[in-house]
Amino acid sequence: MRTPSQRRMALLSLILASTLCPPVLKAQTPTHALSLTEAIAQWEKHSIDLEDARLRIEGARIDEQIAGQRPNPELSVETRQVSAGRDETRADTTVRFEQRIERGNKPALRQNAAQQRYRVATLERMETQRSGRLALETQYYALRLAQETLDITRAVSALYRQSLAAAERRLNEGDMPGADVNRLRVEALRLENTVQEAEMAQAEARLGLGYLLGLPPEEAGVLEASDPWPPLPPNRMETGDTAQLSRRSDLAAAQARLDTARAELELARSERTRDVTLGVLAERQAPASYLGLEVRVPLFIHHRYEAQIARAQLETTQAEAALRRETARAYRELEEARINLEHAIARAQRFERGGLLVAAEKAARNAEFAYTQGASDIMELLDARRTFLNTALEAAQARADLAIAQAGWNAATHFNIPSDAPNLSP
Repeated sequence: MRTPSQRRMALLSLILASTLCPPVLKAQTPTHALSLTEAIAQWEKHSIDLEDARLRIEGARIDEQIAGQRPNPELSVETRQVSAGRDETRADTTVRFEQRIERGNKPALRQNAAQQRYRVATLERMETQRSGRLALETQYYALRLAQETLDITRAVSALYRQSLAAAERRLNEGDMPGADVNRLRVEALRLENTVQEAEMAQAEARLGLGYLLGLPPEEAGVLEASDPWPPLPPNRMETGDTAQLSRRSDLAAAQARLDTARAELELARSERTRDVTLGVLAERQAPASYLGLEVRVPLFIHHRYEAQIARAQLETTQAEAALRRETARAYRELEEARINLEHAIARAQRFERGGLLVAAEKAARNAEFAYTQGASDIMELLDARRTFLNTALEAAQARADLAIAQAGWNAATHFNIPSDAPNLSP
């Protein structure tokens, strides 16, 4: 069974075959056909955004290692030369070994905060992949639409050129009014402008897809989307269990940012627990030697870390608000994706199954036949051609809208966080 695109091209070929002159074909430029699967694989390999997200994960992993390190001890040696008389000097030596002992569970709290930041970085990479893939699919189908639009407009433009050439011959033979020839000429020129606009749209779509794939302009300029339009899905999409939204990467990342802020708040509060520095002192003052023990603790005279705690509390409150905002946005996005997909399905079905495209095809065939038999005038022919062209372009746009709406639905319902993967390794 032929696809809608094949039927449209078959109709255009039939119309072209009915003209008196053979079609004039432009030289074909070599293209690089690319399936959506190949495009996704290449994007995952060369995406700058994904690479940046991966580097952030590496940085978070290093920060986690740093957070788990204990303070290094300090060793100091001091030697003094002391004059004991007119002709006598002696050397006094002091050796001190110090170790700071962190209290208030600071090492564990610091490491927990670092682990939460690592989790955030990992989830943000997943979100970059989810949202980036949606952008890639949207751009891929934009190129697919630009290609089909250009094919349709070029075919119809060729039809007008051939019709105009035939009309001019009939005019020279005195078999056609000059007004009809002028009407055909105006339509032919208008179609040439439409073709040029379609060529520009295809070039822009190629560059847009090439940018996402990390291709230079000369390679992006020959890209061709080789996949057909996706098949029509069921009339209505079920939203499923909306409780699963918490397992989507953007909401999981927002929750992880809140967990990080809470961990940072606990770490800030732990600063109120004084650390203790223990030292062992060995001193030699000839002829005597001394051994001592020292303890140092900070004195909270000027502040008790009130500002640091207040800042951490504020960031926690902001993270809570951000999670509520992201949750509301996700529910709205899911509902919008469902509505867009249902409307796109209904619109595409009106073209494919509702008879709109078939009716336009039949009207175009009948108008071409009637005009060649002298049963209709030029205005009826031009109206039928315009109707068919507009309907064919609208049908292509409807299939593109449907493909993009399906991609949006898939992205909105992509619950990509395993419930049993707390470490979220990339």
